Amino acid sequence: DLGSHINRRLAESSYIGIITALTTGDRRAISSQQWSVLQKTGTSHLMAISGLHVGLVSGIALFLFRFAWARVPALPLIYPAHKAAIIAALLFAMFYSLLAGFSLPTQRALLMLTILSISVLFSRRVRPFNILSLTLLAVLVLDPLSILSAGFWLSFSAVTMILYTLLHRRNISSRIVNGATRAIHLQWKLSLMIAPVTLIFFQYIPLAGPVANLIAIPVVAFFVVPLVLLASLSYLVMGGGLLDQYLYQLVEFLLDYLWILLDRLAAMADELSFSPDHSIVALTGFIYAVMIIMLPTGLRMRRLALVGLLVFLFPSRYELGEGEFR
Repeated sequence: DLGSHINRRLAESSYIGIITALTTGDRRAISSQQWSVLQKTGTSHLMAISGLHVGLVSGIALFLFRFAWARVPALPLIYPAHKAAIIAALLFAMFYSLLAGFSLPTQRALLMLTILSISVLFSRRVRPFNILSLTLLAVLVLDPLSILSAGFWLSFSAVTMILYTLLHRRNISSRIVNGATRAIHLQWKLSLMIAPVTLIFFQYIPLAGPVANLIAIPVVAFFVVPLVLLASLSYLVMGGGLLDQYLYQLVEFLLDYLWILLDRLAAMADELSFSPDHSIVALTGFIYAVMIIMLPTGLRMRRLALVGLLVFLFPSRYELGEGEFR
């Protein structure tokens, strides 16, 4: 199968676990040292098939299929190019989710894509937050206990923050400046929004996360994942050969340089831990600070967020004597 083929091709590679995880969703071969670096840099979500990768695959399929469909003059007269491309994108997303064994993150992403696709195919205008709400409802109906998992809160918090930021972005004249500023603005706000959820479930905040993700997300999303998928398709269609071997070597080359950066960031960054000294009051203050910062720009009350941050950064310390408990 595909996993065995990757093991044969990359038997000597130190990134075999990461490439296998991106291809099949199997993360067992990722070493503990690699997991440590990924967690300290807040990039562990990139090294396994998640909603981000499913959305990326469907987006690439949408663009390529629409371009190809529109190049044949007779086809758009039979069926609109954008609707045909949406169907193709959904099928590719289903195929990629199947490779990952329909894990919970891919199920959530696939549900959201399906609801969005249906609304476009039937020419219905649906607000982004309505699509998110319908997906949330569908997930809870199908799996009510998913509300207890960290992935549930992290994924829906991230999507909510992305939608909120994109819908309230400011216009900038230059396209290049606009794109770069939007990416940086989205990344730091997303990191800030996810911080309380990460703190509650994992008791730490990866301080290197914003910088690491700003570089790692484009590299993994636009280069590593497409190359891994092309290599997999090459094996599935042609049974393996020089093409998939060269593609895997290119993926290794990219991961080599990306890992140098992640390794250095992990070494420099200290985790902000949630120790017993941080009471529930401090955690509440931190969440309050994040909510205030997320308010629209121009409001003077956003300065009140500093109070919540100070409460968290300077917790009260209690010294327990011998035999005492609290």
